[in-house]
Amino acid sequence: MTKILLIDDDPNVLDALSITLEEDGYSVAIAQDANLGLRLVEEHAFDLVITDIIMPGKEGLETILELKRNQPELNVVAMSGGGRLSSTPYLNMASALGVKSTLAKPFSASELLATVEKAIN
Repeated sequence: MTKILLIDDDPNVLDALSITLEEDGYSVAIAQDANLGLRLVEEHAFDLVITDIIMPGKEGLETILELKRNQPELNVVAMSGGGRLSSTPYLNMASALGVKSTLAKPFSASELLATVEKAIN
């Protein structure tokens, strides 16, 4: 079973994404902040990490840098609603850091599942 880690500071986003992914047959772990997410990646093997970009404390671009430095082969998807700005600059920066794909919030369940499938294959 494919194991996915979701990192987002919004519990509603974590709930919605984990339900969608679990209903599609994925095993899902969640982290409400980047530090917990990074710790989980050290302790467990994941096939994919999906991380938000804009989070309090350690934000997503820094998280992606650490993930790629520690496990360069790890598949990572970045997502962002952009906050007060458009999500495009953040997602472009994430792409430059080597993520497999990006998702601009809001996105549909079908977009999520298609992105996950693409990222793990």
